[in-house]
Amino acid sequence: MYNEDTAIEFYEQIGENSDTIFNTLAQLPTILQGAEIQLFNKRARSKWYTQQISKPLSELNSPLSNYYLNTLNNCNSEIHRKGNKLTSKYCNGRHCNICNRIRTAKAINHYGKQFEGYSDLEFTTLTIPNCTGEDLKTTIEKMVKVFSNITRVIREKRKIEFNGIRKLEITYNSKMNTYHPHIHTLHSGSCGSVFIQEWLKRFPTATIKAQDTKKATEGSVNELFKYATKILMKDKKEKNTIEVYLPAIDTIMIALQNKRTFQSFGKMKMITEDVQELQSQNIDYLDENYSTFYLWNNENWIDFYNDEPLTNFKPPKINFKFYE
Repeated sequence: MYNEDTAIEFYEQIGENSDTIFNTLAQLPTILQGAEIQLFNKRARSKWYTQQISKPLSELNSPLSNYYLNTLNNCNSEIHRKGNKLTSKYCNGRHCNICNRIRTAKAINHYGKQFEGYSDLEFTTLTIPNCTGEDLKTTIEKMVKVFSNITRVIREKRKIEFNGIRKLEITYNSKMNTYHPHIHTLHSGSCGSVFIQEWLKRFPTATIKAQDTKKATEGSVNELFKYATKILMKDKKEKNTIEVYLPAIDTIMIALQNKRTFQSFGKMKMITEDVQELQSQNIDYLDENYSTFYLWNNENWIDFYNDEPLTNFKPPKINFKFYE
């Protein structure tokens, strides 16, 4: 995948005056330190986990095969360094741990600030009975439509002023081979019980025991913006084994395609869920005169010119049990 032509192309991009392996004055890059090494160790861990599932997902007979391949082949597969600037490409995939970490951090930072100052915040969960994979897409479309209708009813008919965010989440029941779409919402107005009343009117098969509303805590924002689906599940019997239900993940990804997993309402300002394709980070203490690029080798990023690893991440001793 990477050859001498790749190196020459990169060399032409950064300019012949930069220190690289082609330059007799080349210097070894400074190893990442402190917070930066921890950040890139976490990114390497996310990359490693994601590649474990992206390859088998890409081999499914799925309309999203190329979607999974893009993650496998392109998301942080190379990290280009020009001086103290490191640049990576991101896939924006919802099954990608790297992009999900960015997506979550961005949402927490943006919406967390907007929730500051409210004294009447509640965390409300709205659910319906599980559905089949065949019905998942239409089910979540109905749930989102009903939720939007309820917010209008509360504001216009109940005359309650409130603001918030709703988050769509989907889990999979492997024993029953069913899917559990549900909505979490963090909102002001102390109207969680009203949400539940209106929800049960529109979903008569849902039970009141399965709904919940409670006063929000400091951790509610983090809880709201966790990943939209739990992709990896620990095996309850086999130690250090993770179960991966490939068709279930694929079904969820197809159902969520082109759909927002979170939506603001009231006066909350919305931001996009998308992860920017190219992102750069400046690390001040790195040598400004050294340029290179790091290639992912299934465990770490390796400097193309001197074989030095970018991080000290070591893959965990974990077995993956795939169900197809």
